[in-house]
Amino acid sequence: MKKFFTFVAAAMMVVGVNAQTTDQYIFEQNESLSAGQEISGNNSIVTMTMPKYDKNGNDATMKNVAKSTTNWADKDFGYYTEGNGANPALKDGVVCGTAYTFTSTKAGLLTVAVCLNASKALGIYVDNATATFTDYLESYNLPSEKGGDSQTLDADNKVSTKSYGTITISIEAGKSYSVFCSGSKLGLYGFKFQASEEPTTKEITAAYEYTTHCYSEELNFTDTGLTPYYVSAISSTEATITEFTDGIVPAEVGFILKNSDTSTTTFAVPVSATSASLSATNYLNGVLTDTSLEADAAYILSDGKFVPAAAGTLPANKSYLKASDLTGGSAKLNIVFDDATGINQVKGAANSGEIYNLQGVEVNDPATGLYIKNGKKYIVK
Repeated sequence: MKKFFTFVAAAMMVVGVNAQTTDQYIFEQNESLSAGQEISGNNSIVTMTMPKYDKNGNDATMKNVAKSTTNWADKDFGYYTEGNGANPALKDGVVCGTAYTFTSTKAGLLTVAVCLNASKALGIYVDNATATFTDYLESYNLPSEKGGDSQTLDADNKVSTKSYGTITISIEAGKSYSVFCSGSKLGLYGFKFQASEEPTTKEITAAYEYTTHCYSEELNFTDTGLTPYYVSAISSTEATITEFTDGIVPAEVGFILKNSDTSTTTFAVPVSATSASLSATNYLNGVLTDTSLEADAAYILSDGKFVPAAAGTLPANKSYLKASDLTGGSAKLNIVFDDATGINQVKGAANSGEIYNLQGVEVNDPATGLYIKNGKKYIVK
């Protein structure tokens, strides 16, 4: 627990004017509820799921909002449900009994208004697995009487006197958090949510010269010293790359970065405040988590060329080409810039000695003309 206990400030608790950072759901008197019912907050950031099974994993009936007692920690909450009347349990990875599950599209602080019986331990399941409650607890306000100070949770997360109060936990986007109390039925009034402050920059690593990427944030590479590209066309021998408009890369889009600085590999890239999209075809497939690849099913970037990937795992925040998108099999794909000159081309590792024509095709015995070698133009007479 990062803080022993605090009273949550009213400014944190109420729904602000920014519908993208706050959310709440407060039960109304005599509100009807059903087992397994999913309830979204007024801004659809947090989803709250009612208990579905009894402690043995059998279907159970959810109790309606029948209890009327104003919450002693937050008077906005006036009515609560007793769940499904069954004690909580975890059966084969399934949350059973009276445990309320919350998921969110944003990270932040979730305040749950509860009726907690005396000497009953608060607990939590995270992603349907047992977890330590205090690892997620940020603050609580569990008075023993109306207008009173909060009681102190003991080492087992219990209070000595029944309380109508609040607990605040820290949650991450995309995970599930099931709140309960052991050996009893936790009463629930509803919740309030405050999203974490969005980062203004994202630190990324981009080696010299070309690397693939993919991130959950929209990024603006203007004035960073990095240039982002997407793969706009592919053939049996070439991958044509096109620069992103205004240097802005949409979220969850695979892309290539060009870093011309041999000494700098870590960059703080601004998170864009816009909502960009890419309407053009992009053959790069980005991944946000470690992803298994089958042998020869994908092409990955290596030394400035796309080469067939062996069976293995592609790390998170990278991107690849699907082998099925190629017009024919190839041992490698040269990268060609989509520009007017056709001269700027990626030629594998520096000083490799390989010779390419202006279409990016390797030439073993060049005839008279203009070619690229070690990243520089030269003329064969």
